[in-house]
Amino acid sequence: MKFVQKIVSYIFPFVIGAIFVCFIYGTVCSTSSYEEKSIEVIEDNIRKAAITCYSIEGYYPADISYLEENYGLVIDNQKVNVFYQSLGSNLFPDIMVTYKRGAA
Repeated sequence: MKFVQKIVSYIFPFVIGAIFVCFIYGTVCSTSSYEEKSIEVIEDNIRKAAITCYSIEGYYPADISYLEENYGLVIDNQKVNVFYQSLGSNLFPDIMVTYKRGAA
């Protein structure tokens, strides 16, 4: 009986440690997944606003501020960087969104 208690007393801390590591890993993975999904949603909203502008006005806007002012696009510039490059009034713009370091 003492032998079993001794084994349990040695294994128990490792089991608790493994559970803790799994919990931390899961938390980090879910945060990363959330950030990726948020980036996708922001990029999709920008694309939709640009397409709406093109369908109404016949051209893609030259910059993101036009979409913010005229199409109700809201971007939290303290948390994300938006790279919007117009390739011409009739070509779909390049759009990329990234989180600012330490702001997410």
